[in-house]
Amino acid sequence: MNYFSEEEQSCNCCGENKFNPDTLKRFNELRHILGFPLQMTSMYRCPAYNKKIGATQTHATGQAGDILISHEKAYKLLAVAGIYGFKGIGISQKGNKRFIHLDDLEEVEGRPRPHIWSY
Repeated sequence: MNYFSEEEQSCNCCGENKFNPDTLKRFNELRHILGFPLQMTSMYRCPAYNKKIGATQTHATGQAGDILISHEKAYKLLAVAGIYGFKGIGISQKGNKRFIHLDDLEEVEGRPRPHIWSY
């Protein structure tokens, strides 16, 4: 089952979709086990858009996603993310736009894996 639309997987600026099928499978498995929808705010980003917004290149690999989530649901997500192979976890739980970044990259320059950080 695929819980994520083509639009969700695609770059917000150009509409291109180079989201990694194995990463998509992980997100689908995670969504299934959690039993509640995951509101994705960003999955694939083209390199130009990533550069424009000043972000690291994790999303440009097609192996990362940002989920708008907080409180109890964020806790549940964090409890199982590593089990499903997510090795990069970024947490932003301040203000109105609380989210969690997940990626399954094996290596990222300057960030050993597994790795967790806050925004």
